[in-house]
Amino acid sequence: IATIIVIVIGCLYGGIAAYIGGVVDEVMMRIVEVLNSIPYLIITLLILVVLGNGYFQLMLALCLTAWTSTARMIRGQILQLRESEYVLAAEALGASPLRIILKHLLPNTIGLIILDVASTIPSVIVSETILSFLGLGLNIPVFSLGSLLSAGQQAMAFYPYQLLFPTVILCLLILSFNVLGDGLRDALDPKLRQ
Repeated sequence: IATIIVIVIGCLYGGIAAYIGGVVDEVMMRIVEVLNSIPYLIITLLILVVLGNGYFQLMLALCLTAWTSTARMIRGQILQLRESEYVLAAEALGASPLRIILKHLLPNTIGLIILDVASTIPSVIVSETILSFLGLGLNIPVFSLGSLLSAGQQAMAFYPYQLLFPTVILCLLILSFNVLGDGLRDALDPKLRQ
């Protein structure tokens, strides 16, 4: 759920900044640069300390810190595509901005969006694992890889498999989402379909 929210916020923010351009683009990108200058883990920890532990608080903290890279990528792609000949031809033929966005800009950014989803999911999983391992993520009634790793680390001397299995699962999850994202990007990229 956090990944979907991150992608939607990032796509909307980056798309609006790139399509409007000018002063609005400059101000919006300066806000992104300020947020990027602060390490995301510090912001996430601060939010969790203020709001407390829980699923909603963790999702909110991860969503508020992870959307900036998506916004920058989408903005760059739309700025590049806006100057393409087919977009300029559509504008010259009188196509509405909505039609240009839906028919020309969005289909050509789908590969980038899918690649970003594939890289955002593992980063959200790792962030949640780190926070739960530190005791700031999900509490014990709700199991997560971080809480399993934390429990396995405490019993590592006598039961090393309790640390081994969550570690293997974490690595396989990250690897599978990366491979899935690369495959989907190759399948859906309009440049590769020609």
